[in-house]
Amino acid sequence: MTPEEKEKTRKDQYGPTTTQREYTKPQLIEMLKREGIMSPKGNKQQIRDMAQQAGLALTYLKREIIQGWEGKPKGMEQILWERGWIDPNVARKVYTVHGTKDSMGALRKDTSLQYLMSNLKDFETQETMLCLKAREMGVMIDRTPKCHCELAGEGIEYAWGCAKNHYRRQPPKDKRGKDNFRRTVRKCFSRQVVTTERVRMFSQRARAYILAYHKIRQEQLTLSPTTDSDGTASPVNVEKLLKRFKTHRCAMDFDSSFCKAVFHSDDGKTISSTAASL
Repeated sequence: MTPEEKEKTRKDQYGPTTTQREYTKPQLIEMLKREGIMSPKGNKQQIRDMAQQAGLALTYLKREIIQGWEGKPKGMEQILWERGWIDPNVARKVYTVHGTKDSMGALRKDTSLQYLMSNLKDFETQETMLCLKAREMGVMIDRTPKCHCELAGEGIEYAWGCAKNHYRRQPPKDKRGKDNFRRTVRKCFSRQVVTTERVRMFSQRARAYILAYHKIRQEQLTLSPTTDSDGTASPVNVEKLLKRFKTHRCAMDFDSSFCKAVFHSDDGKTISSTAASL
């Protein structure tokens, strides 16, 4: 794009075409109120009839707007182009979000916009708006990795799973009606269900996952893998988790056996942490 073309496309501009649109019901109601009809009521057709009787137009012409680039977020291709990651001698269609394949059918990573963006360290370590505002207030936010709720603060997802599991075991009559529902939910989050002993066990479980991930990370950095006697990283084979944990989940989804072992007790007692990890 030449400097002249860049400047020409800077601002939003009206296009050559127009389309006819109908006023929506809320728009017609506002127009009727401006005409002195204070409480127009009815369905859309009745509102249209009232507007027609008041001499108001039911449609309007909307001109096409060609979006300019000023004030708009940059795309991946634009950012990579400005930083020299896009080869000007290669056709633009070669660069796609996930990349294109060569003549042998192999995916070319150097044509993947996502892959190229992942090599920009300043984007990878960019501080979020939440962390920025907190730092300005003198507060530090320690965020856990996305899509890994098994690591979330002190095992909070296990506490949610505990409450959900207890709620599912309640009879239907205790869930019918707003008052019964609220009463049952409060009961599920009470200290009789989410006990101190269970909270400490959940924190221990989350800590075990953190240590397991840390172990794998150290193996990746040192390139000298070490495993337990059974070939797994405690408390579970985290190598499999790295492939499976890709979406938002709760504790009942990713660690249901542990949750059921802890929660399946009618007398409120919990099993020991050693038995829970088996």
